[in-house]
Parts: sequence; structure tokens; C-alpha cells
Amino acid sequence: MCRAYLIFFGVIALLLTGSVAQVRADGLPVDPQMKISDPPCFEGCPSPILVDQGFQFTTVNGGGVFEGTNQTGVLWFSLDISLFGPTVAANTVACSAPGLYACSVGQDEIGNATDIFFSNDCTGCAGIPTNETFFVDLNSTNGNWPIGEMFKGVYNNTTPTFFEPLTPVAPVPEPATITLLGVGLGAFLAKRKLHARSA
Repeated sequence: MCRAYLIFFGVIALLLTGSVAQVRADGLPVDPQMKISDPPCFEGCPSPILVDQGFQFTTVNGGGVFEGTNQTGVLWFSLDISLFGPTVAANTVACSAPGLYACSVGQDEIGNATDIFFSNDCTGCAGIPTNETFFVDLNSTNGNWPIGEMFKGVYNNTTPTFFEPLTPVAPVPEPATITLLGVGLGAFLAKRKLHARSA
């Protein structure tokens, strides 16, 4: 009986150690991030964005990926994504769009981020052509966006006639959360097994 308890607690200690190591590997939440890319789409393209139409999405758990398709019929030379909701310090926000845009973070008078502006006015920057799918990646190894942060996007620096609420970003469980869930499930199963042996 004593040996069974030692094995049980040894397994729990091992799982917790793995969980701590995973959290360390992920890094501490510091900098929210936005990345944009645009692989081509051939069929079943997500969230079509039509002429004179903007788009918006909201974070569910601080991260996730939004997918949309430029179906406006024009090349998007620029993209302005405004932030609404919990405040985020502008100097903590990172953005990138390799091969598409150079990006900068706008801020208000007290240093909170107001928008993220993407422009193809740079060497080698192509923008987002019509019929291209684009991905806005809000996941980061360094940190998370606040839950409930809303992003509204306008292409070509023009004001669309309306915003279309499209697919919210999908929640992406962190590895540490999955590990802790496994620890709890393992402890539950081990306790049931020990209880069955003693009965």
C-alpha cells in the first residue's frame, strides 16, 4: 500500500515538473503581437471581405488566428487595424507582415495603442492582392492580448460603408493548461485505482 502511494506521488511530481518546464519554455506574458501573412486560396476561402466592407474580430482568450479573403477587386496597399476594448501600452505591441507590409503602432497621448497601421510603401512589400487569403495571427510566445480586445480593419486607408463581424479568433489552449489538465486527470485516475485496491 505504501509503495503504491510513493509511485502515485512520484508520477504527480514528474508531471508538475514537466508543466513548470513547459511554462518556462513558453516565456512570461509580456508583449502582445500581431503577424499578417497571405497564402493563396483556391477554394473554400474563409471570411470574404467585399468592396466597401471592413472587417472585425475579437480575442477570445488573448490569442488565436483570424482568416479573411480579399474579394474587393483591388490590391490592398495599406491596412489600418484599430483597437477597441481593454487598453494596451503601445510600446509593448509587436507587429510584422513579412513581404506584405511595414507596420507601425499608433498611440494616444498617454501611450496606449490605438491602431496598427500596415503599408506596402517599402522595398519588397507587395500588399494583399484581390482573391488572396490573409491570416492575422495574434498568438505570441511572449504574451497575450487582453480578452475581449476588438480589432476593426480598413483597407486602402478608406472608410468602408459598414463593418462585418466575421469569425472570432479561435481559442488556442496553452501547453501549460493542457499539462495541468493531464495532471488532474492522472491524479483522479490514480486515486480511483488506489481506492479500488483498498476496497
